[in-house]
Amino acid sequence: MKLTKEYIYEQIQKMPGIELINFEEEKKHIEFILSICCTSQINDAKFLLNYKIAVLIPNDYPHTLPKCYEYGEKKIISYHHLFSDSNNSFCLGTEMDLRLRLIPDYSLSIYFAMILDFLTIYEYFTRYGIMPLVERSHGDIGILESYRNIFSVHNLTVIVGLLALIPVKNKDKNLKCPCGSNKKFKYCHYNILKKLSASRLLFEQSKKDLELLMKVRGQI
Repeated sequence: MKLTKEYIYEQIQKMPGIELINFEEEKKHIEFILSICCTSQINDAKFLLNYKIAVLIPNDYPHTLPKCYEYGEKKIISYHHLFSDSNNSFCLGTEMDLRLRLIPDYSLSIYFAMILDFLTIYEYFTRYGIMPLVERSHGDIGILESYRNIFSVHNLTVIVGLLALIPVKNKDKNLKCPCGSNKKFKYCHYNILKKLSASRLLFEQSKKDLELLMKVRGQI
Protein backbone atom coordinates (compact mmCIF):
# COMPACT_ATOMS: atom_id res chain seq x y z
CA MET A 1 0.00 0.00 0.00
CA LYS A 2 1.45 3.37 -1.06
CA LEU A 3 0.78 5.98 1.61
CA THR A 4 0.47 9.19 -0.36
CA LYS A 5 -1.26 12.42 0.52
CA GLU A 6 -3.67 11.78 -2.36
CA TYR A 7 -4.59 8.33 -0.99
CA ILE A 8 -5.13 9.66 2.52
CA TYR A 9 -7.25 12.54 1.22
CA GLU A 10 -9.32 10.03 -0.78
CA GLN A 11 -9.93 7.97 2.36
CA ILE A 12 -10.89 11.08 4.36
CA GLN A 13 -13.41 12.02 1.67
CA LYS A 14 -15.32 8.85 2.55
CA MET A 15 -15.87 10.15 6.09
CA PRO A 16 -18.27 13.13 6.36
CA GLY A 17 -17.24 15.58 9.05
CA ILE A 18 -13.50 14.85 8.83
CA GLU A 19 -11.05 17.30 7.26
CA LEU A 20 -7.30 17.06 6.65
CA ILE A 21 -5.65 20.18 8.06
CA ASN A 22 -1.95 19.25 8.09
CA PHE A 23 0.28 16.62 6.48
CA GLU A 24 3.96 15.87 7.14
CA GLU A 25 6.05 13.13 5.58
CA GLU A 26 8.97 11.89 7.68
CA LYS A 27 11.64 9.29 6.98
CA LYS A 28 9.87 6.41 8.78
CA HIS A 29 6.28 7.59 8.92
CA ILE A 30 3.74 10.12 7.84
CA GLU A 31 1.81 12.21 10.31
CA PHE A 32 -1.27 14.28 9.68
CA ILE A 33 -3.89 16.18 11.62
CA LEU A 34 -7.60 15.56 11.25
CA SER A 35 -10.26 18.05 12.20
CA ILE A 36 -13.34 16.13 13.30
CA CYS A 37 -16.68 17.90 13.53
CA CYS A 38 -19.65 15.57 13.18
CA THR A 39 -22.50 13.96 15.07
CA SER A 40 -22.37 10.39 16.31
CA GLN A 41 -24.66 8.02 18.15
CA ILE A 42 -24.47 4.98 20.40
CA ASN A 43 -27.25 3.30 22.40
CA ASP A 44 -29.72 5.98 21.24
CA ALA A 45 -27.51 8.72 22.74
CA LYS A 46 -26.33 11.41 20.30
CA PHE A 47 -23.14 13.45 20.54
CA LEU A 48 -21.35 16.24 18.70
CA LEU A 49 -17.71 15.32 18.16
CA ASN A 50 -15.37 18.30 17.89
CA TYR A 51 -11.73 17.25 18.06
CA LYS A 52 -8.36 17.60 16.39
CA ILE A 53 -6.64 14.23 16.11
CA ALA A 54 -3.06 13.46 15.05
CA VAL A 55 -2.55 10.19 13.17
CA LEU A 56 0.93 8.66 12.77
CA ILE A 57 1.19 5.92 10.15
CA PRO A 58 4.46 3.94 9.79
CA ASN A 59 5.79 3.56 6.27
CA ASP A 60 5.47 -0.22 6.60
CA TYR A 61 1.71 -0.05 7.25
CA PRO A 62 -0.18 -2.37 7.51
CA HIS A 63 2.65 -4.50 8.94
CA THR A 64 2.85 -1.95 11.76
CA LEU A 65 -0.42 -0.36 12.82
CA PRO A 66 -0.97 3.42 13.19
CA LYS A 67 -1.15 5.44 16.37
CA CYS A 68 -3.45 8.36 17.05
CA TYR A 69 -3.81 10.93 19.78
CA GLU A 70 -5.49 14.22 20.53
CA TYR A 71 -3.71 17.20 19.00
CA GLY A 72 -3.32 20.61 20.63
CA GLU A 73 -5.32 21.42 23.73
CA LYS A 74 -6.39 18.16 25.34
CA LYS A 75 -10.04 17.45 26.07
CA ILE A 76 -9.42 13.80 26.94
CA ILE A 77 -7.15 13.89 29.98
CA SER A 78 -8.29 11.28 32.50
CA TYR A 79 -9.54 8.20 30.66
CA HIS A 80 -8.65 4.55 31.15
CA HIS A 81 -8.33 3.85 27.43
CA LEU A 82 -5.27 6.01 26.85
CA PHE A 83 -1.77 4.58 26.59
CA SER A 84 0.71 5.99 29.12
CA ASP A 85 3.07 7.31 26.44
CA SER A 86 4.16 10.89 25.84
CA ASN A 87 1.11 11.67 23.67
CA ASN A 88 -1.55 9.71 25.60
CA SER A 89 -2.28 7.71 22.45
CA PHE A 90 -5.74 6.21 22.05
CA CYS A 91 -6.20 2.52 22.82
CA LEU A 92 -8.59 1.46 20.05
CA GLY A 93 -8.37 -2.26 20.86
CA THR A 94 -5.89 -5.13 20.70
CA GLU A 95 -3.83 -5.46 17.54
CA MET A 96 -5.78 -8.55 16.51
CA ASP A 97 -9.09 -6.74 17.10
CA LEU A 98 -7.91 -3.90 14.86
CA ARG A 99 -6.57 -6.19 12.15
CA LEU A 100 -9.80 -8.18 11.99
CA ARG A 101 -11.70 -4.95 11.44
CA LEU A 102 -9.23 -3.62 8.87
CA ILE A 103 -8.97 -6.68 6.63
CA PRO A 104 -8.99 -7.38 3.76
CA ASP A 105 -7.50 -4.15 2.37
CA TYR A 106 -6.59 -2.19 5.53
CA SER A 107 -8.46 0.84 4.28
CA LEU A 108 -7.66 3.94 6.32
CA SER A 109 -11.31 5.00 6.19
CA ILE A 110 -12.04 2.02 8.46
CA TYR A 111 -9.29 3.17 10.83
CA PHE A 112 -10.82 6.66 10.87
CA ALA A 113 -14.18 5.08 11.73
CA MET A 114 -12.49 3.38 14.71
CA ILE A 115 -11.30 6.79 15.91
CA LEU A 116 -14.88 8.08 15.70
CA ASP A 117 -16.06 5.03 17.67
CA PHE A 118 -13.44 5.72 20.34
CA LEU A 119 -14.48 9.37 20.67
CA THR A 120 -18.17 8.46 20.78
CA ILE A 121 -17.61 5.92 23.55
CA TYR A 122 -15.57 8.49 25.47
CA GLU A 123 -18.36 11.06 25.16
CA TYR A 124 -20.88 8.47 26.40
CA PHE A 125 -18.65 7.60 29.36
CA THR A 126 -18.22 11.29 30.19
CA ARG A 127 -21.97 11.96 30.08
CA TYR A 128 -23.26 8.86 31.86
CA GLY A 129 -20.29 7.61 33.90
CA ILE A 130 -20.51 4.08 32.46
CA MET A 131 -19.18 2.37 29.36
CA PRO A 132 -21.77 1.61 26.65
CA LEU A 133 -20.04 -1.61 25.62
CA VAL A 134 -18.12 -4.44 27.24
CA GLU A 135 -14.56 -3.14 27.38
CA ARG A 136 -11.18 -4.81 27.07
CA SER A 137 -8.63 -4.88 29.88
CA HIS A 138 -5.16 -3.55 29.19
CA GLY A 139 -2.04 -5.52 28.29
CA ASP A 140 -1.86 -9.30 28.08
CA ILE A 141 -5.23 -9.78 29.80
CA GLY A 142 -6.86 -7.66 27.10
CA ILE A 143 -5.30 -9.90 24.45
CA LEU A 144 -6.68 -12.96 26.25
CA GLU A 145 -10.13 -11.36 26.38
CA SER A 146 -9.90 -10.67 22.65
CA TYR A 147 -9.32 -14.35 21.84
CA ARG A 148 -12.03 -15.43 24.26
CA ASN A 149 -14.37 -13.39 22.10
CA ILE A 150 -12.89 -14.56 18.78
CA PHE A 151 -13.05 -18.25 19.70
CA SER A 152 -16.06 -18.09 22.08
CA VAL A 153 -13.90 -20.03 24.53
CA HIS A 154 -13.00 -18.98 28.08
CA ASN A 155 -10.26 -21.48 28.96
CA LEU A 156 -6.74 -20.10 28.40
CA THR A 157 -5.23 -23.53 27.75
CA VAL A 158 -7.78 -24.24 25.02
CA ILE A 159 -7.12 -20.83 23.43
CA VAL A 160 -3.37 -21.49 23.43
CA GLY A 161 -4.01 -24.92 21.89
CA LEU A 162 -6.14 -23.44 19.10
CA LEU A 163 -3.60 -20.72 18.28
CA ALA A 164 -0.85 -23.35 18.19
CA LEU A 165 -2.70 -25.10 15.31
CA ILE A 166 -2.14 -22.11 12.98
CA PRO A 167 -1.57 -22.61 10.08
CA VAL A 168 -4.50 -25.01 10.18
CA LYS A 169 -4.41 -28.06 7.89
CA ASN A 170 -7.26 -29.05 5.55
CA LYS A 171 -6.74 -32.74 6.27
CA ASP A 172 -7.85 -32.22 9.87
CA LYS A 173 -11.31 -30.84 9.03
CA ASN A 174 -13.13 -34.07 9.84
CA LEU A 175 -11.35 -34.70 13.16
CA LYS A 176 -12.92 -33.62 16.43
CA CYS A 177 -12.28 -29.99 17.25
CA PRO A 178 -9.44 -29.69 19.79
CA CYS A 179 -11.51 -27.23 21.85
CA GLY A 180 -13.33 -30.18 23.43
CA SER A 181 -16.78 -29.46 22.00
CA ASN A 182 -17.04 -32.96 20.46
CA LYS A 183 -18.01 -31.32 17.17
CA LYS A 184 -16.13 -31.96 13.96
CA PHE A 185 -13.39 -29.40 13.44
CA LYS A 186 -15.04 -28.08 10.25
CA TYR A 187 -18.23 -27.30 12.19
CA CYS A 188 -16.45 -25.63 15.09
CA HIS A 189 -13.18 -23.61 15.09
CA TYR A 190 -11.81 -24.59 11.69
CA ASN A 191 -13.16 -21.58 9.75
CA ILE A 192 -11.82 -18.92 12.12
CA LEU A 193 -8.44 -20.64 12.30
CA LYS A 194 -8.42 -20.88 8.50
CA LYS A 195 -9.10 -17.13 8.35
CA LEU A 196 -6.18 -16.42 10.67
CA SER A 197 -3.99 -18.78 8.64
CA ALA A 198 -4.85 -17.32 5.24
CA SER A 199 -3.67 -13.77 5.92
CA ARG A 200 0.06 -13.28 6.43
CA LEU A 201 -0.51 -10.39 8.83
CA LEU A 202 -3.16 -12.22 10.85
CA PHE A 203 -0.90 -15.27 10.94
CA GLU A 204 2.04 -13.20 12.24
CA GLN A 205 -0.18 -11.46 14.80
CA SER A 206 -1.60 -14.76 16.06
CA LYS A 207 1.91 -16.19 16.56
CA LYS A 208 3.02 -13.04 18.39
CA ASP A 209 -0.04 -13.23 20.64
CA LEU A 210 0.49 -16.96 21.20
CA GLU A 211 3.91 -16.28 22.73
CA LEU A 212 2.38 -13.73 25.11
CA LEU A 213 -0.49 -16.00 26.13
CA MET A 214 1.88 -18.91 26.78
CA LYS A 215 3.73 -16.66 29.23
CA VAL A 216 0.43 -15.67 30.84
CA ARG A 217 -0.47 -19.33 31.22
CA GLY A 218 2.89 -20.00 32.86
CA GLN A 219 2.23 -17.27 35.41
CA ILE A 220 -1.14 -18.62 36.53
